[in-house]
Amino acid sequence: MNQINQTLKQLRLQKGLTQKQMAEKLYKSRSTYGDIETGRTGIHLSDLQRICHVLDISVADLFKTEGSDGIRNTLLAQKSPCNGALENKSERS
Repeated sequence: MNQINQTLKQLRLQKGLTQKQMAEKLYKSRSTYGDIETGRTGIHLSDLQRICHVLDISVADLFKTEGSDGIRNTLLAQKSPCNGALENKSERS
């Protein structure tokens, strides 16, 4: 489990939500949300936005918990559809 996944779990628990309740709010199965939270599957940007909305945190604030390089590396390590854009940005830097 990486820092983002741990942070999502901590924020969910602070809200007093179970994985099942969180999944229902996101129109996902509990197992799908559990896979996101434990890092077994990547997080699509649209899912991340909805998760942050439910948790009352901005995506930017969530990213600040790990720092921009840490987040970029986390997303690149996951099989995410935005990897191409992130890799291209890395090559230009």
